[in-house]
Amino acid sequence: MGSFGGHGMGGGPSLDLDLLPGSSSTMQNVPYQPACLSEMEKSVMSDIATNAMDELVRLLQTDEPLWMKSNTDGRDLLNLDTYDRMFPKANNRLKNPNIRTEASRDSGVVIMNGLTLVEMFMDPNKWMELFPTIVAMAKKIE
Repeated sequence: MGSFGGHGMGGGPSLDLDLLPGSSSTMQNVPYQPACLSEMEKSVMSDIATNAMDELVRLLQTDEPLWMKSNTDGRDLLNLDTYDRMFPKANNRLKNPNIRTEASRDSGVVIMNGLTLVEMFMDPNKWMELFPTIVAMAKKIE
């Protein structure tokens, strides 16, 4: 497919978007190791995935007061107090005072077939390659 470099969004390093299996020069082929999950674990994971998808949709569709415009660069920044009220978490009280959390959002046009894009996001190796700074390990669990 080609590569998408630092043009327009972010100015970061180029990403190799070659989607042919096993063609990545930076990732070693990791053999698929199926995980044995109980029905209860599958149910819990399904619930977590569904809740995460619902949260993502709400994050994308909601503007103020959840998202605020940055005074410095005009990006949308997440209002963490509003986020905590909208999406309460059981372990929220255990926050380390030395941890700094920040989140922003942006949008852009991806010149790629939608199905190909979804397949790329479903491939653990591509996921690690596309987001190396935030994804250290990924695997598919069926």
